[in-house]
Amino acid sequence: MIYFLSGALIAGAALLWHLGRRAAAPSAILTWQRQIQLPGLPVALDGLRVLHISDVHATPRADPTDTIVARAEAARPDLVAVTGDLVSGWRGLPRARRLLRRLASRWPTYVVPGNADHWADSMRREVPRWGETGAVVLINQGRPFARDSAEIWIAGVDDPYRFRDDLGSALAPAPAGTFKLLLAHSPEIIQRPEALRSDLILSGHTHGGQVRLPLVGALITRSRLGRRLSRGLFRVNGTALIISSGVGTTRLGVRFWCPPEMTLWILRRAEPVA
Repeated sequence: MIYFLSGALIAGAALLWHLGRRAAAPSAILTWQRQIQLPGLPVALDGLRVLHISDVHATPRADPTDTIVARAEAARPDLVAVTGDLVSGWRGLPRARRLLRRLASRWPTYVVPGNADHWADSMRREVPRWGETGAVVLINQGRPFARDSAEIWIAGVDDPYRFRDDLGSALAPAPAGTFKLLLAHSPEIIQRPEALRSDLILSGHTHGGQVRLPLVGALITRSRLGRRLSRGLFRVNGTALIISSGVGTTRLGVRFWCPPEMTLWILRRAEPVA
C-alpha cells in the first residue's frame, strides 16, 4: 500500500510538472481585453488602448518574442507598456533587445527595469541601452504622450522591489492637472505616498503567484503587499493599481492555475462624481 501511494504521488507530481511546463510555454500566453474607468482622462483620449506586458524573463531557451508580437498585432494597441524583468540572466539580453526593437518598430513602447534586470553589472549597464531599440526607457523620469491634441504624462521608475525608485523625479515635471500613467515593476510602489499622485499604475513582479490553488490563491508573490494583492485591478485612494501575472516564469519554470498573460487595457473617461 505504501509503495502504491508513493507511486501515485510521484506520478501526480510528474503530471502537474508536465501540465505546468505546458501552461508556462509561450504558446500558452493569453491576451485579455479589459476596460477601465478613469476620472481625469482627457476626453480626446477616451478609448486609448494600452497593451501591458510584464515579466518576460527571456533566456536562451525561452524566447516568447514571436508570440508576444503576434498577440500585440491582434490587440491593435495605441501604445505598449513593459513593466520590467525582461530577462532572467545576461544571456537573455539579446532576446530582450530583439523584443523591444520589434515592438518599438510598430507602436510607441515604454519600458522600465525590474529586479531581475539588475542581477549583474553587465545587465545594469545594458538597461539604458534599451533606448537604442527605439523604445522609451524610463528610469525615474517621465515623458508626455500626445494624441488628437490631448496629452498624458507617462512616468517610469526603477525597480521598487530593491528601492531604486525615485517618484519625485518621475512625476514632478508633469504639468499640473495632467493625467498620469505610472509604470513600475513592483506593485509595492503603491506604498510610497507620492504614488497616489498617479491616476493609473501598471506593475508586475508577482507573476500572479505563478502557482495558485483553488480557494487559496497565490502561494508566494515575493511582494511586501502580501498574497491578496497578487494580480488584477485594485483601487487605492482614487489611484488604479494593475498587477499583471506576467508572461514568463522564474526558478521552476512552472505555472499552475495562473496562465501567462498580456492585457490590453482600454482607458475610458469616467465622469467625476458630483
